[in-house]
Amino acid sequence: MPRKSERQQLLSRLLLTLKHTTVLEVLINHCNPLKEFQYDVLLMLYAIQSSRYLWVRTPIPKQLGYRYLLRQLPAKEVRQALRMDIESFGKLVELIEDDPIFQNQSQNPQTEVWIQLATALERIGSNGSGGVLNLSVVLGIGAGTVVLFCRRVVQAILRLKSRCMLWPSRSTRRALSNRMHQEFGLRGLVGIVDGTDIVLHQKPCVDPEVYWT
Repeated sequence: MPRKSERQQLLSRLLLTLKHTTVLEVLINHCNPLKEFQYDVLLMLYAIQSSRYLWVRTPIPKQLGYRYLLRQLPAKEVRQALRMDIESFGKLVELIEDDPIFQNQSQNPQTEVWIQLATALERIGSNGSGGVLNLSVVLGIGAGTVVLFCRRVVQAILRLKSRCMLWPSRSTRRALSNRMHQEFGLRGLVGIVDGTDIVLHQKPCVDPEVYWT
């Protein structure tokens, strides 16, 4: 069951209070003090519904310049942040930048796709230690925007799977298997990745002892 926010809970209580006082007003024949109380409740309802947040929010300090340093960082630091080199990053940007999810139906343009991708890669590659709030401060964007960028990027990449992922044919599998056996002594292997470490925050529940990076 979805958890209600503090704002939603307060609205529900005020509406319930208003409902009960309306019944009391009928029972005790239009009591003036009760009418005044109802008016106060209505004012509170209006005030809360007119604002998105219940309390005054303190803006997160934005360090916008940090994002634009990415292209100037040494190769080692770029790979540490993005889990890929800058050339691979540029190719991935080209592959996803025309996806409809990055197109707005409004006059306000979205943040550049490369920044959204960099944000998503930074969070995904954080090994469980990159809290959304920490990333929002470092990258100069709101916490909710970090999550939004990740969702967009993941959806755009998933739409590439029919172009970028395929199971090799029978003859290709046999050739790959023979090569893996000859070069590495591994039988039944039909493919490998490019050497990029995929850091797992938790060990899998099935055969956890075989997962090493």
